Amino acid sequence: MLVSGLNTQMTRWELSFCNQLVEEGFRVICFDNRDCGKSTFTTDRSNDIHSFSLNDFLQHPEKHTAPYSLMDMADDIGDLLHSLGIQRAHIVGRSMGES
Repeated sequence: MLVSGLNTQMTRWELSFCNQLVEEGFRVICFDNRDCGKSTFTTDRSNDIHSFSLNDFLQHPEKHTAPYSLMDMADDIGDLLHSLGIQRAHIVGRSMGES
């Protein structure tokens, strides 16, 4: 499972990289996070999750009221894997915010 960063489409993963993984015997799954690429988009952009500093969010989660959280986005991955009948997966992510 290849997870692109916040506000980044799944097409950011180079096709040659995906092909290398397939040649090694892996089933490669890419998807668009919420509000990116061809996913659905929220209409409430008043406190957009993509504008948050991860450090600030982790230190002061109570002041952030986005329509969904990073945990919701993580649950999306679990839901996708479940709907595909996949019980175990390697998950590779990049650029999901500041550290």
